[in-house]
Amino acid sequence: MADNEYAFPKDVYKQLQWTMIVAHEMVKSGYNSVLGHLENPPMNDLSNFLSYCSVWADIVEKHHGVEEQFLFPALGKKLDFSHELEQHKPIHEGIHKVIAFLKAAKADHSKFDATVLRELMAAFKDVLFTHLDEEIQDLSPERLQVFTAEELKEISDTLDNVARKEGGLLDIMPFAFGNMPVEYKPHFPPGLPGFIRNFLLPYIIVPIHGGSLITQKNLQSHSFAQTFVINTRVDRGTNNVH
Repeated sequence: MADNEYAFPKDVYKQLQWTMIVAHEMVKSGYNSVLGHLENPPMNDLSNFLSYCSVWADIVEKHHGVEEQFLFPALGKKLDFSHELEQHKPIHEGIHKVIAFLKAAKADHSKFDATVLRELMAAFKDVLFTHLDEEIQDLSPERLQVFTAEELKEISDTLDNVARKEGGLLDIMPFAFGNMPVEYKPHFPPGLPGFIRNFLLPYIIVPIHGGSLITQKNLQSHSFAQTFVINTRVDRGTNNVH
């Protein structure tokens, strides 16, 4: 399993692309989950749903922040990432509107309007999804050949450290595990102790905390909550996370 196509690659030229595939698929999954639930929003558990939406928006903001502050400048020494930076602008604009809406709705549930939130989200879907796909291609091993293996390893290691500082074990990690492709869960993030991945996250952190996304009483109430439990359960026979 450790050497399959979904495992963190040993080839340093493939590591950045692997990391982005996982992160971008997680963002897409979260986006689709939010939009799907806006068709029939869980009004009896609105606080948790709004928190789920907020974590998604926060993840996109932090992900792009790490790229703009570290990754693009580091890669920009030899490659052009100005196109990606331009794509970020309308995405940021859309995300900020969503965040403002969610903040108001959290403070006063009467201000929640599923139609308005759906329109705000839909307004930047095309540029967001196009950006997520194109950026993965722009981080192809072939394009990164302009760097030495040592240079890329330093960039990859530093990116990992920066991302870990931005991440949250009690909110972002549960969201990540609930929304990333199932094939990557036994391998993400690289270096995470098995005790945390196979026990602490699925059995303790996700059900109890979930970044205020779920509570014990409603684990079976909504699919947005079930995502965290079902998709992070442990197969006791293989010790692999599903």
